[in-house]
Amino acid sequence: NGLQGLLMESSGLIEKAYVFGDSSNDLAMFQFVEHAVAMGNHDPVLDPYAEFVTKTVEEDGIAFAMEHYGLIEG
Repeated sequence: NGLQGLLMESSGLIEKAYVFGDSSNDLAMFQFVEHAVAMGNHDPVLDPYAEFVTKTVEEDGIAFAMEHYGLIEG
C-alpha cells in the first residue's frame, strides 16, 4: 500500500508515524505501524492493533490523542 511504500523509503519515519482509524478498512495500516490510534466508536477488529483508543471525531479525538502523545500542547 502507499503508506507502507512511503515509510519504507524514508529512513526512520516508520518509528515516528502515527495513524488514526475507525473501521476495518484501516486494519492494514494498523498492522504496519507502531503508533496506531483507534477513534472512539471504532470497529472492534482494530482493538488488537490499537496502541491507544481516543475520543470520537466529534469530541476532537485526533487532537486528544496528539496531546496524549505530547505531539501538541492542549
